[in-house]
Amino acid sequence: MFSLTISLLCLSVTFGILPAGNVSGDTGVMPTTVPDDYVNIDATMRVQDTTYHYDGEYLSLQVESKTMSTVSSLKFSRVMTAYEALTFLPPAPGFTFGSAVYMYDFGTQGQGDIEKNMTLSVLYGGTDPNAYLAFYDRNKQTWRPFPSTHKDHHVIAQTTLPYSQIAVIEKRPWVSNNGVDLWAIPAKAVYITDQDNNVLLSKNSSNQLPIASITKLMTVLVFLDHNPGWDTVITFQKSDDTIPAKFYFKIGEQITVKDAFYGALVGSKNNAAKMLARSTGFSSEVFAQKMNEKAQELGMKDSVFVEPTGLDEGNKSTAKDLAILTQTAYSHASVLAAAETKRYVFKTLKFKEVASTKNSNALLEKVGEVLAGKTGYTQEAGYSMAAQGKTADGGIITVVLLGAPDNTIRFDVVGTLTQIATKNGKFTFRIAGL
Repeated sequence: MFSLTISLLCLSVTFGILPAGNVSGDTGVMPTTVPDDYVNIDATMRVQDTTYHYDGEYLSLQVESKTMSTVSSLKFSRVMTAYEALTFLPPAPGFTFGSAVYMYDFGTQGQGDIEKNMTLSVLYGGTDPNAYLAFYDRNKQTWRPFPSTHKDHHVIAQTTLPYSQIAVIEKRPWVSNNGVDLWAIPAKAVYITDQDNNVLLSKNSSNQLPIASITKLMTVLVFLDHNPGWDTVITFQKSDDTIPAKFYFKIGEQITVKDAFYGALVGSKNNAAKMLARSTGFSSEVFAQKMNEKAQELGMKDSVFVEPTGLDEGNKSTAKDLAILTQTAYSHASVLAAAETKRYVFKTLKFKEVASTKNSNALLEKVGEVLAGKTGYTQEAGYSMAAQGKTADGGIITVVLLGAPDNTIRFDVVGTLTQIATKNGKFTFRIAGL
């Protein structure tokens, strides 16, 4: 993983594909692990021009000769992905990350000296010509910019700091404070309404689109109408098995209805949703019919359901209809309780195995205004979400986003729009005619 080259201030460049991942269901992108790398710096290296590379040369650190008098080691780490950083170390409003967050540390601990500027270079695959390198100021808990330049798909800056967490920061093209360029929001459809059904923002809200695992909100509503009892035992059958996201149960395993309910909502487990639907005693065809009847009862006129998981692209709705579904679902205390659960752990009844699932809503802990949310992903549907947030005066806003291009953008858009809506109760628009 770690490579060390000696150069005459000539940056070695390797182009690569930005890290990505994909899973079925809606658990999203799992970050790729990149191990820490260490190098010992000896007396010879201190008097040479040296370029250090990390993470497949996504990060390069170029050091002139005689830059370090006493430094004897260097550590590189990838602290977190851009997606993780959006929730743990968010940049200023209107900005996002154009790279992972990296850390370098010469281990000076106040002893060594950095006598000359070092050149930092981070691979950047974005298009913002004003993207810049920044370091995280832990004392002020904010990102501070380096004067930066662009060259050969890299953002470059100089520093004498012996330790830093660094990242490329880029501007969101669609938001600035409360100003939103509606049609530039990176999603197929967006709809936001308050508790009085005042529409705060609407983009393609009547377009019928596949909704992936947001379907499970309708599944649990139909289940609640025919709940056989929370302690009712369900036996796992072969017909319940499906592709991820799922619990890896053995055929014949047994769980309670409550466990299936939490599994379907917390971790969006597809086999849990199937078991929950089957617990009502309805066949799969009849259960789908009940889902459509419930949609009509709620006034969801442009919605169609064919099965309870959301894996079938025949489950379709509009952002406007899904706002109704979201408001109705989270008005039930049991649904809200599951949506607020960060991790659910239980023991199966027959084989006594411990099963657990983490909430698929990455905003639950990191965006204080977000109360609850149901994610959804399939290849055709893209990355979607239906969420609710709480305003300072106790009001509730509902945010539905359909068809974002990736997991990072999904949570970034929903989190940002929720913060604007809950703090200000309105949006201003940067384009005319809206």
